[in-house]
Amino acid sequence: MEYYFGWMALVAFSLWVSVLAFFWAMRDGQFEDQQRARYLPLSHETNLDDPAADPLKGKKEKMAFWVISALVISALGAAVLLTWINRNVEGSL
Repeated sequence: MEYYFGWMALVAFSLWVSVLAFFWAMRDGQFEDQQRARYLPLSHETNLDDPAADPLKGKKEKMAFWVISALVISALGAAVLLTWINRNVEGSL
């Protein structure tokens, strides 16, 4: 039963990251223009943001994506490793 701690920690970590991402989007104004957002899938525009306006914006977002991805993968790996270790310890007793 002790190996559930790793999975519960993974769920708590994932929930915390989701809440942080939501507040980050709120602060950035992702949800402000709902009238425009509802028609974006029907738009034929290919480039909605001009990357030349802020060349570092793409780099910051990519770095944040890779850091978050690495944290999620390590948390999942830790949960799996804890489960495997506890299963082997219980099996040898």
